[in-house]
Amino acid sequence: MLKSFATLLVALLPLLVHADTIDLKGIWASSGEDEITVVQEGAKIRGVDDLGASDWGSAPGSTTFFGTLDGREFAGQLARWRLAKRNPDGSLKLSVAEMKSRCGDRWRYLAEMKLTLSADGRTLKGRWLDEPHDYESCQPSGKTFWVPISFTRKAGPAAPVPVDLPKTEIPAPPPVAEPTLSEQAPAGNKNMLIAGIALALLAAVFFFVRNAYSNYLVGSLKRAPNDANLAGWAMFGGFLSASAIGSIALVNNAWLTLPVMAALGGLSLVCLGLCAASSRKK
Repeated sequence: MLKSFATLLVALLPLLVHADTIDLKGIWASSGEDEITVVQEGAKIRGVDDLGASDWGSAPGSTTFFGTLDGREFAGQLARWRLAKRNPDGSLKLSVAEMKSRCGDRWRYLAEMKLTLSADGRTLKGRWLDEPHDYESCQPSGKTFWVPISFTRKAGPAAPVPVDLPKTEIPAPPPVAEPTLSEQAPAGNKNMLIAGIALALLAAVFFFVRNAYSNYLVGSLKRAPNDANLAGWAMFGGFLSASAIGSIALVNNAWLTLPVMAALGGLSLVCLGLCAASSRKK
C-alpha cells in the first residue's frame, strides 16, 4: 500500500512542476498613457518606464512598480514622488530638482498597489494607496486613501527584456532603494520552504497517529493485524493527500489546477474509504 501511494505521488509531480504562471511580459500602457515594459521571472513582476517622465522625476529605464503575481492577483509597490503644488496652468510651482533638494530622503517613496488581471489577460486594474504630504515640510500627512489605477496591454508577450535594464538616473534614498528581481518577491521560495516543512511535520504526526490507530484496532477491537495495518496506512495516505492540497495552495494558488485537485482529492477519498472498510473487517 505504501509503495503504491508513493508511486502515485511521484506521478503527480509533473503536474506541479509544469504549472505555468500567467505571462505578462510585453508593453503595457498606464492610465496616463505612459508606456511600460513588464519584465517577468516566474511570479516576480517589474514594470519599467521606457521613456521616463521628467515632470514626475522618472528617468528612462526606472522601475515603476514591482511585486508578485499570484494567479490573477498582483500585489506589490508603486514608485511615487513628492511633487510641489501646481500653478493654475498646471505647471509645478517648484521643479522636480527643487522638491528633491527640499525633501531629501522623503522625496521618493513606495506605495502599496493591488491589481487584478482581467479574464482576457489584456487589462490590469486595481488601486494604489496614496499618502498626501505637506508641500513645505514634505512630511506625510498621516492620512491615506486608495486611488484607482489600470494598465492595458499594448503588445506581448514579447521577447524577454534584459533584466539589467538601466536604473533611474536619479539615485533613490536608502529606505526605498530599488530591489533587484531576485529580491522583489522572495515570498515564493519562503512559502515553498514553509510548505515543505509543514508537510513533513504533518507526515510525522500522521505516522504516529497511524501506529496508534492500528494498535487500537488490534488491541481493543480485535481486528486482524493485516487489516489493521492496511487501515492505518490508508488513513495516513488520506490525511497526507488532503494536507498536500493545503501545502500547494500556500506555495502558489495557480498550481491548484483542476487535474491536481481532482487527483489529490480523489486519492484522499479513496484512502479514507479503504481505511473505513479495513477497520470494519473482523
